[in-house]
Amino acid sequence: MKWPEADVVGPCVSEPVTVFATADRRADGELAHEGNRVPDIAVLDQDTLVVGWRSGVADPMDATPADQGSIGFARSADGGRTWTTGTLAAATDTHRYHYVIFLNDSGVLYALLGRITISDDRDSAGNVDGFPVRMVAKRSADAGVTWEDFPLTVEVPDNGRGVVVAGKPIRHEGVWLLPFWRQTGSGTRAGVLRSTDLRDVALGPGRPSPRGESGWRSLRWRPPRRVAW
Repeated sequence: MKWPEADVVGPCVSEPVTVFATADRRADGELAHEGNRVPDIAVLDQDTLVVGWRSGVADPMDATPADQGSIGFARSADGGRTWTTGTLAAATDTHRYHYVIFLNDSGVLYALLGRITISDDRDSAGNVDGFPVRMVAKRSADAGVTWEDFPLTVEVPDNGRGVVVAGKPIRHEGVWLLPFWRQTGSGTRAGVLRSTDLRDVALGPGRPSPRGESGWRSLRWRPPRRVAW
């Protein structure tokens, strides 16, 4: 597949490899509900890669359930040439999932998951929109082959959206920093969660923003002029 069908091209970029393509479709070929969205990837070494995504699910009361489903994953041990797929967190009658973000801590791989309780999500009309979200986690000590639940304590005030991790965590001077957003009043606000052990996660110290919202700072990012892989 060549440009413009492929989004990424260049002398060092291979032909695309389809990792996962299963989705429920109606008789006319259109998606029956949300398909596979919000992917993330972890590169553990030159051969080992793990990819995760959300696979949308149907809802018995809402014809267009948004931002929820199961979390699928795939693993490659040959630099992305071939993949094995599985389910990292399955949707149930009680819970569904909003996002997956991977965190690689010196070879131990964590999957941060946004878990939805369906009864809390459903409004008076029976509709669901994927909120509020509780952050939970799974951990793999064998490069994504097997996974176990990993308990977290997340100290964020209750709000209508919960905890939505919105970017890749980074480690700075021994502290993990997790970009996220939540609801504040009638709007939303971005911030940073901090953790030294990946078990206890809390709001980082901040200073009042120019508008006076205590505990938060406005975050600005200037894109680089050139990005290379």
